[in-house]
Amino acid sequence: SGTEITNSEIIWSTTGPTWNGTYRQLMNGDDRCIFAVMTNGANNILEFFHTGDWVWFADVLTFQSAVDIDDAWTDISAISMPAFATEAICTFVYGAAGQDWRWRTNGQTGTVGHDIGYLSDPYNFNLPTRVISDSNQIIEVIALTSSAATITGKVDAWAFPIGI
Repeated sequence: SGTEITNSEIIWSTTGPTWNGTYRQLMNGDDRCIFAVMTNGANNILEFFHTGDWVWFADVLTFQSAVDIDDAWTDISAISMPAFATEAICTFVYGAAGQDWRWRTNGQTGTVGHDIGYLSDPYNFNLPTRVISDSNQIIEVIALTSSAATITGKVDAWAFPIGI
């Protein structure tokens, strides 16, 4: 008690923690999760910056390549963040002008959602947006008119849930 954590006390695990109602925190068995990192295909840790509750990637990560979304709520690819995280700051890149875009948490029943933005001109405009995903890191996106407009999803940062 009252001492600093040393490297010998840190356990590296690829198993995501789950919520423990007894201890009211994210746990992996009897081990408390205190941080998480993402790796690339070569198991190198991606460069990041930690600002308290938020982890910012050094370089934005694309989680959804340009996809044509029409006037119906549509799931897009899972946001690149740890399996226990559900809040992220994403950048959405619009591929055409004249489109009003919205997002909502996957599976919600609300029909309005939240504004991503409206692009009148120029093309390929992007705007950071704070989103909340479902437990699989998925959100839904809608374009308020049916057209050939595309949207690309990128993640800038993710937030630690309460309990870490």
